[in-house]
Amino acid sequence: MKKILFYALMLLLGIFVFYSCKKFTSPDSHMAGRRSSSNGANSLELVTCSRTLPNTISSNRTLNPDSAYLITNCVKVTNGATLTIPAGTVLLGQKSTNGTLVIERGAKIVANGTAMNPVVFTSDQPVNSRAPGDWGGLIIAGKASNNSTAPSSNVIEVDRACGTITAGAVSGVTTDTDDSGTLSYVQIHYAGGAVSGDEIPSALLLAAVGSNTDIDHVQITHSAKDGMVAYGGRVNATYVANYDNYKVDFRFDQGYRGNLQFGLSVRLDANAHDPNNNRSNAVVISNEPGNGNLSPYTNAVLSNITILGPAYCGGSSLSGDFRNGVLFTDYAKGGVFNSLIAGWPQGMRVEGNNAITNANNGDLKFSYNTFYGYGTTASQYAFTGSSWDQPSGACVDNMTDWIENPDNLSCANFGYEALTSGLGYSNSICGNYCSSAPSFALGSTSMSNSSYPSGSMVDLAFFNKSTKPRGGFNGTDWTAGWTDFCPQATGYCI
Repeated sequence: MKKILFYALMLLLGIFVFYSCKKFTSPDSHMAGRRSSSNGANSLELVTCSRTLPNTISSNRTLNPDSAYLITNCVKVTNGATLTIPAGTVLLGQKSTNGTLVIERGAKIVANGTAMNPVVFTSDQPVNSRAPGDWGGLIIAGKASNNSTAPSSNVIEVDRACGTITAGAVSGVTTDTDDSGTLSYVQIHYAGGAVSGDEIPSALLLAAVGSNTDIDHVQITHSAKDGMVAYGGRVNATYVANYDNYKVDFRFDQGYRGNLQFGLSVRLDANAHDPNNNRSNAVVISNEPGNGNLSPYTNAVLSNITILGPAYCGGSSLSGDFRNGVLFTDYAKGGVFNSLIAGWPQGMRVEGNNAITNANNGDLKFSYNTFYGYGTTASQYAFTGSSWDQPSGACVDNMTDWIENPDNLSCANFGYEALTSGLGYSNSICGNYCSSAPSFALGSTSMSNSSYPSGSMVDLAFFNKSTKPRGGFNGTDWTAGWTDFCPQATGYCI
């Protein structure tokens, strides 16, 4: 009898362990990617639910895709080590300690998800209890050049509660071709948590990251501050999707000189704005706030970006914290091309006399872009400065001529377009993302085609020049399958 009771208890214990350590992948259509079968059926897999990453990883380590890992305080990858994160792995940032993953200068992260099994970074809070800023986010520090002067030339310092992360020059030497690893098919949700002394809160911070680092297919949602930030460095990126982050979706600063093609910025939640600085924007390109006249100058070149702001789906009475679809400021150079802007109070703004000077000198461009749904020229584009005609012998004497270029001047911009109908995007963008995934595939559209003229900023081998409609999409939605636009409802480990 005792043996029967013993075996019965062991069986019950086994059943309890089995069901308490399963990873649940939602079958709902909003989660079409993560480990669900092709017919949308539930996918349950045995996992270890309580693994915690050590706060220092100083030798090469590969995580187990059948485990969910907790990030507590600051987890630092140091000593030139490589942290390999296989497809399907889930990492949970601890809310109580503002968990943050730091890839130190010289170390690497290799997070190679797939379209069916992305790597997921998210909050450790349960379903329906997650919030922007639950955890710190992912910081990657490299050795590339930048224009920081403190604490020394070409050295960037990022303060966190667990210490200072240093990026940039090593013994005075920068390496623009530095390799910090790979991010491919990666989701980052509910990050951007600020801690005492944190000067750059963002979900994904790329600090002085070099050009041999590979970044593609990254989704960032519900950050309490910025989405993707590149401070210095020369890393390039493709296929980056931001959704309902609070501050800036794409920020390029401190001497960043790289390229981004195929991006998405969606801000539909009227509450998704930063109340602390009154500066919520979709894209910001600047050189260095404060004393911006520092080299190397930021020269960010963006092409094929779809920017949908909080008024795109008919929102009104928006907070004054919402500002611009694109903001150029603080000696900004580079430009935005072949993109679509809709739903922001101001479509594009050039801010400051120094940025105006760069525009008139041809160092700042805004060509082959389409504004959608703007009733007046003033809401499409504007500038802040004492006068548009800053330099002697300026290209044009007003901003309208610089944008619309009625005289076909080579020193101004080309391809200006304003649409009030015929955009061609699906109505699902304005639907309930927890009921069905939005589709960003472009149908029949009145938009003009993209252009990559010879000798221009987008005439580079990096840019895919075969895409035609402006914005980030044509007839194919590159966010389909691997993204999650309703991460609040997704269970990862129970």
